[in-house]
Amino acid sequence: MNPRFSSGIQEDDKARDQLLSEIRELRARNATLEGYKARVEKLESILRSGEEMSRQFLEQTLYGVWVNVDSRTVFINKEGARILGAFHPRDIIGKSIFEFIHPDYHEVAKDRIRMIHETGDPMAIVQEKCIRLDGRAVDVDIWLMKFRYEGKPAIFAAFRDITERRQAERALKESEEKFRALAESAKAGIILTRADKFIYVNPETIKDLGYTKDELLAMKFWDVVHPDSRELVRSQGLKLLQGLPAPSTYEIKVLTKGGKTLWEELTATIIDYIGEPTILITSFNITERKRAEIALRESEYELNKAQRIAHLGSWEWDLASNKVRGSDELYRMFGLTPGLETPLDQFIEQVAPEDRQRLMNALGETVKYNKPFDMEYQVLLPDGTRRFIDDKAEVSYEGGRPATVFGTVLDITERKRVENELKAAKMQADLYVDLMSHDISNMNQVGMGFLEMALDMLDLDEMGREMLLKPKSAFENSSKLIDNVKKLQKARSGKYSEREMDIGQVLGKVRDNYSKQYGPNVTINYLMSSGYMVKANELLYDLFSNLVENAIKHAKAHPMIDINVEPARENGRVYYRVTIDDQGPGIPDELKSVIFERKLTGDIKSKGSGIGLYMVKTLADIYNGRVWVEDRVPGDRTKGARFVAMLPAVEK
Repeated sequence: MNPRFSSGIQEDDKARDQLLSEIRELRARNATLEGYKARVEKLESILRSGEEMSRQFLEQTLYGVWVNVDSRTVFINKEGARILGAFHPRDIIGKSIFEFIHPDYHEVAKDRIRMIHETGDPMAIVQEKCIRLDGRAVDVDIWLMKFRYEGKPAIFAAFRDITERRQAERALKESEEKFRALAESAKAGIILTRADKFIYVNPETIKDLGYTKDELLAMKFWDVVHPDSRELVRSQGLKLLQGLPAPSTYEIKVLTKGGKTLWEELTATIIDYIGEPTILITSFNITERKRAEIALRESEYELNKAQRIAHLGSWEWDLASNKVRGSDELYRMFGLTPGLETPLDQFIEQVAPEDRQRLMNALGETVKYNKPFDMEYQVLLPDGTRRFIDDKAEVSYEGGRPATVFGTVLDITERKRVENELKAAKMQADLYVDLMSHDISNMNQVGMGFLEMALDMLDLDEMGREMLLKPKSAFENSSKLIDNVKKLQKARSGKYSEREMDIGQVLGKVRDNYSKQYGPNVTINYLMSSGYMVKANELLYDLFSNLVENAIKHAKAHPMIDINVEPARENGRVYYRVTIDDQGPGIPDELKSVIFERKLTGDIKSKGSGIGLYMVKTLADIYNGRVWVEDRVPGDRTKGARFVAMLPAVEK
């Protein structure tokens, strides 16, 4: 064979083999690319699905969501566009955020954005003003954080229109100002007291008691109550706090700064003042009337009647002639010219039309059945003025038959006006508290939702996660605080039905819950028992849960809690005595008597809001029991604290 021909064949074989090798490599490479392409398409599908879910969430949230890069809007949801007065988010996209931030807040906003970019820390919720497309200013709550949008540093903002809430705040302020103006000018004493302390006194109260305002605000309410009246005031106050039936008004003795004894007629009610239960007292100085009544008892019957109605209008209705004789004050109240005798019908005509039939029915029952006559009604004067009258009367008999009705009338117009104004102020304050509670709860939920989303979606290191977990925990504690306040309000208003409950079983649930929650970090020693029946409601669990949580919160590392329940007898009655022992730092003696109050003072720092132990005390009172704290080891508070709850057993 020709060597050159043979060499050519070999070269052709090499070229063919190389070509086949390249073809195989290309085929393998193509298969790999197809695989990559399929994986990329799948990942893109997942990403598109996640983005769509996130977008749907952001569109459905009650908050406006606003994302900007270099102060330019790159995303805004429908709610955010609505708040800023746009029909569609595209009306906002691409525009500078400073077109929508009120000029008064431009520099503040720039500083906040710069700080967030520099530190990476989210900004707490703040209040700002925005400018809508129509030029109208709106108040907003706004929360800011830094994140990356399409690979660029961006600012994420969640905001909400609070214009109506700010209007409500202004309305509340105006209401409080009206209350103060009314109270300052009232001729009745007006007092606000909480936890036995004066927190407000009006000039009439200062005038009656002879103390300065600062002196009264530094004193306890009991300091001015006469010893003879303290038990009455205490029992009526307890009924009021427990929501039990109690007289709307009652009379007590008080002591002035100079030691003088005065008589006051009190009207007391519970209101919510600055977020806390407060007793509102309206008082009238009835010292002269009481002195007259005492003197009247020492005189003849006719003189008694005349003196008893000193400083009041008086009337005498002769049943035979159907005519009334009254004092000048009576005629003045009814807008009539004083006279010796006037037909009863003429007085009745002065009574407001809506009260006439009720008044006639009451007078008829008094005469027919000798029932006490005591009612309030309105008098309509010729000039259209209305007066509120408190009318009391009794029947005099001759020969066993009713002959005359004697009565006294008190003009209570001013008191009614004060009471109505105070009721209106209370209703507005309650409405404001309800609105605030609802808004705060919603904001907590939104905040926790965004934080949870951030924890799930963002690539965070341990420190970053810790920085998000802390505000999330704060939101959760805030929601729990609101929940406890709502429970207390419902408990005081009797909205929880009472039933027989087993303390032993409830304590078992408390133990299981905290053992599960804290795991091996906490040891709770409690031997499950049953048959300890008490009258309570569903908040019995909260009573013991708050005590256990308090013990855990204030204890040292790896706390050990001991729970025991046993029968006990006190004042001839059977109770169940529950003790919860911890080995923490203990409670100083000066704090033992006030630890269940809403505010604490002393040498320890409260780690919580104080509402938990206040709730424990309130519930114990509602259940007709009591609660206190003592040293676990008597005389050595450093060995830990022992909380004791005594609840009355169900009588078999």
